[in-house]
Amino acid sequence: GIINISFIEDIKLSTSAFNAQFDNSLSGVFQFKQREGNSEKLQGNLRLSASEFAATFDGPLGPKTTYLVSARRSYLSFLFTLLDLPIRPDYWDFQTKVSHKINDKTSIDLIGVGAIDFFKFAVPKDASPENVYILRSNSFIDQWNYTAGATLKRRVENGVINLSLSRNHFNNQL
Repeated sequence: GIINISFIEDIKLSTSAFNAQFDNSLSGVFQFKQREGNSEKLQGNLRLSASEFAATFDGPLGPKTTYLVSARRSYLSFLFTLLDLPIRPDYWDFQTKVSHKINDKTSIDLIGVGAIDFFKFAVPKDASPENVYILRSNSFIDQWNYTAGATLKRRVENGVINLSLSRNHFNNQL
């Protein structure tokens, strides 16, 4: 997935009996709650998994402002080259969040999520002419996307006013 698990505080899945706030949902609703950055000190983690390397950092930007930032990079293309496999997936994911508490009742969050994906085929060393033809006739996929947004939250006597603005873009080339 494109969302780094280090950013998630809580996930809730509702498969039926949705709250009224979800209006006319048909099958299910996922609610993701992102965590806040550390307000006291800079901290971070580095992770190496079976398919990627990831780095996440968070900390204070000021007395009322925190940030979270992360990047992930796949190394499958390098690994599959060593194993002489024909597929070469290559991706990057980025995520950021800046939170500012205006006062005890009002806060603003700026978020961004993006990804860059490249997928191509390579000819293995011992490929037959038929396999070479098949691999070279497949399309290469280059795509990137991002979503950026801002949310203003204000607690009121009987609930919360939540104003969100966002923009997303998806570019896919074959």
